[in-house]
Amino acid sequence: MKKIISIVLSICMILCALPVQAFAKNLSVEESLANIVGKDLVTPRLIEKARNDIDNLESVGFESNRINIEKVSTSGEIIYKFRLTDEIESMITAKEDNQGSLILNIYEGTKHNELVYLSDGGLLVDGKRIKLPVDLEYIDEDINTKKGTLQDARCTAFANARDSTFSLTPFVSASTYTNYIKEYKSNLNDWGVSTIAGMTASAISAIITHGLQAVIDFAGNLGISIFSSLAASMITHVEIYGMEDAYWSFKFSMYESTESWSLERHYKYTGACYSRKDYKGTVYSHTFYEYNYFS
Repeated sequence: MKKIISIVLSICMILCALPVQAFAKNLSVEESLANIVGKDLVTPRLIEKARNDIDNLESVGFESNRINIEKVSTSGEIIYKFRLTDEIESMITAKEDNQGSLILNIYEGTKHNELVYLSDGGLLVDGKRIKLPVDLEYIDEDINTKKGTLQDARCTAFANARDSTFSLTPFVSASTYTNYIKEYKSNLNDWGVSTIAGMTASAISAIITHGLQAVIDFAGNLGISIFSSLAASMITHVEIYGMEDAYWSFKFSMYESTESWSLERHYKYTGACYSRKDYKGTVYSHTFYEYNYFS
């Protein structure tokens, strides 16, 4: 009974924390397109492109519940509005090339960045491949502490069916995240540009997300909005004081809640990003939470 109550409470907390879905809960892709171009001009190809674009955007961290179809050009290109925060909105176009890479053009006012997610897992920022060296010290083969595995050996056969939801607020009581697991870190991460002062906040958030996912094996897609405040703070600091380094670094400690059990796990990541390599420079502290569950 205690486990059933725990599941119900966790689900309720997630539903309350999540924004309203732009498509599934309000308008379908077809309805959204019809409102923009007219019902008679909504073709199966246009619907398929919109669905593929949204899936691709979500796969690299642009949460679908923050996306709306904004415009369709005469050539059939779809422009999406992405709500990074209540104050920051980006206009994004998405396409795939013949090599299977995802090309995003991101606009915020007069700012523009191109992110290319390569099929080999790499990332180009405005044409330059960024460096994301991984600190191998984070690897842990202990099945009782390794990220994404189940502590209950009877359930290990279902490990690949787990998913995650992320939030800036805890999913269970904040005081229960007391079981330290380990530290994840990377000391030399490239921005791909000479200065981030002129970059979009969404692009900065996406680069941070990409860097953490290169080190931490999350069960689900880590949404870039989790790092929106970090990105805004970094941009403001650079606009005032200038770049401190061409690189950035991060350290995040992972804790598990005492309310975790075999089918649902609750994690906290707390630490900071740094404006320079080797964990030096301006410190941008940050904490976020993961609800990891069997789906």
